[in-house]
Amino acid sequence: MSADRRRALITGATRNIGRAIAGQLARQGMDVLVHARRAEQAEQVLAELHGLGIEATCLAADLGDATQVRELAQRAGRVDVLVNNASIRPHRPFLEVDLAEWRDVFAVGVEAPFLLCQALLPGMQERGWGRVVNFLGVRAQMGAAGRSSSASAKHALVGLTRSLAREFGESGVTVNAVSPGTIVTDRDQADGARLTARHGISAVGRAGTGEEVAAAVGFLVSDQAAFITGQILGVNGGELMA
Repeated sequence: MSADRRRALITGATRNIGRAIAGQLARQGMDVLVHARRAEQAEQVLAELHGLGIEATCLAADLGDATQVRELAQRAGRVDVLVNNASIRPHRPFLEVDLAEWRDVFAVGVEAPFLLCQALLPGMQERGWGRVVNFLGVRAQMGAAGRSSSASAKHALVGLTRSLAREFGESGVTVNAVSPGTIVTDRDQADGARLTARHGISAVGRAGTGEEVAAAVGFLVSDQAAFITGQILGVNGGELMA
């Protein structure tokens, strides 16, 4: 990868919002490290990124395995922008959630970002510039029945975001969170029931797109956003106003 361009690592970058972020940052001139659970999942997005004239490579890892997360950070090398997008969100009544599932959600949604930040922030700090963007979700902020594990994990990520923002701010590193509302995904193409059920829930009367979320990330990781840190940016069409 080019030594002259900034390098971005995006977890869960092969579908939906993650894929849109990869394209956005590539268009902003960054080389992109595409995380996927399996390398073959990244073939299409890598082809798209190469078509934009930047360097892109896939780093495969199971984010639920701490050893693989540490190895991912080592293989990534220099990272200037870290986007912790990946998560798992099982839908289950609280009284049916077992401890194993709870721990799996926290492993991917909280422990993996913790390990990646711990490995990659020192380099950002040494270079005097860095960006971390963590991902929440409007239903985690509001609370949602059947989402106790993922909502709890997202709230833990808020604490990590704000703590790191204060600890690393003077070194030129910003740490923020993006919280999408109802966003059109690939599953909605096959079954639009979710979007139909949520029609009119936002103030703008429609669901958002991955590209609209990616544009917000693109701003937060730019030089123009150097005075923004420790914030939760809601990209939700007014679904939640806070």
